[in-house]
Amino acid sequence: AEIASNLAGAISSPSVLKNMISASISPRGPPLSEPLAKASAPIAGRFSSLLNMIPSDRPARICFVCTANYNRSPAMEMMARQLSEEAGITNAEFSSFGVAVRQLNRDGMVNNDLVNAAMLLGVSTRNRRMGSKAPTSEQIMESDILMVAEQRHNDMLVETVRKSTGADISGKVVVFGELLTEMSPAELQAIDRVLKEEDVSVDLRRVVTSMPDPQGREISNRDLLLLVREIMRHGFIEKLAAREEGA
Repeated sequence: AEIASNLAGAISSPSVLKNMISASISPRGPPLSEPLAKASAPIAGRFSSLLNMIPSDRPARICFVCTANYNRSPAMEMMARQLSEEAGITNAEFSSFGVAVRQLNRDGMVNNDLVNAAMLLGVSTRNRRMGSKAPTSEQIMESDILMVAEQRHNDMLVETVRKSTGADISGKVVVFGELLTEMSPAELQAIDRVLKEEDVSVDLRRVVTSMPDPQGREISNRDLLLLVREIMRHGFIEKLAAREEGA
């Protein structure tokens, strides 16, 4: 309980909350170094490395994190469940939470716009308890991988846990957009092509460090789901499937 309590305290000031819900995106890391058509070869990224470290005799526990667990992290959780089910993946468990759910008075709130967008795209919500959730200490510590929407969520989680327990969880926190850095040029081009066909306007280089947020009117929930779907198809589900085959 101490970790969750300290996390709430870390973001309780008005200035921090204002920054958390700011509509602007300021990339906090290097963009993809080359244009999509000339991107470098895929590298062995942190997500792949973390998956390889999880014992194969149990499910991989992956938790998605954003600010309010209202748009981005539930979208990632729903899409992970949907694509995993379609691929026949059974050796993975998914959850999500928001680092500022209680501070923003979102505890238990359901994002009907996200639910409706998911239904229109054929994404099931039946296996996810709808409603924004704050984290529990157990959820943070027991997750094998914490996939955050933005670099600042990474920084906040790592620092809060370090101050609360002395533990270093930096090795298991991954920014969702970093999946793009593990992809081949062909995969990046395929994602870009599908998004354009679906009229989704987004710069993949900015996604590497910060997923666009419908709450800040940077993207619609429909387009967010499509963006998450295409990234997961190429940089996420394939790796989970390979892990399951090798188990």
